[in-house]
Amino acid sequence: MADLEAGQLAGAVAALTAVLPVDEPADAVLRNFFRAHPRLGARDRACIAETVFACLRRKRLLEHLAGGAQPRRLVLACLAKLRGIAARDLAPLLDASETAWLDQVR
Repeated sequence: MADLEAGQLAGAVAALTAVLPVDEPADAVLRNFFRAHPRLGARDRACIAETVFACLRRKRLLEHLAGGAQPRRLVLACLAKLRGIAARDLAPLLDASETAWLDQVR
């Protein structure tokens, strides 16, 4: 997981954005998301799905860390705190404000 790619981060944020209204079961929403994005490979789908479900399992903690329910911040907090991705691996994918915020989260 240390080699997280920008597409995987963007996919996880988009998928979580689709899941968060909780109008349908998360697995059904993810299935539809993956059908709408057929170019995602198996590794990308696995990373996105694991990240989304981790965010849902620990949503309250992540909302506390993120200061709200912004999907990008929830995903970044999940990757850093729950999935164990080092700040140096996330740094190329972050802007300056996200880097400073993530340093506080860790």
